[in-house]
Amino acid sequence: MAMTGEKFTGENLAITWDSDDIEGTQIVSAEIRITRPSYEQTGASDDAAGKKPGKPDYTLRFEFRKSTRDADDWTTFDETEAAKAFTIYPNGNTAGEPTRTGNAFVIGATEGISYNGVTPFTVECDVDGAITRGSVSA
Repeated sequence: MAMTGEKFTGENLAITWDSDDIEGTQIVSAEIRITRPSYEQTGASDDAAGKKPGKPDYTLRFEFRKSTRDADDWTTFDETEAAKAFTIYPNGNTAGEPTRTGNAFVIGATEGISYNGVTPFTVECDVDGAITRGSVSA
């Protein structure tokens, strides 16, 4: 998310996934990864040869920690065929703060197992389309 030089405190990080609000200390991080393949371009002369960028591909990674577990932790991120709407609020869901929105589907999840401690889990998603930058309306 820092490609534009924006800095987020992350202290109020919140996520909405398929209309479910996920807030507070259970969210450790939200990461947007942008990759773009490049393609060789050939032409009739050396001047026309080179590389061209392909369509960007976005993936999401959410990391959570919870000291208590319940079934909703995983059912929120059910691996279904359909993409789900998401909104990431890097500085919290407060008027004027930035947002990142789109649609994505779960491609993987990792559940940590800990003895007598906080349980980590990570969810990875492929974005279906683009991610839109915006801000929370008043």
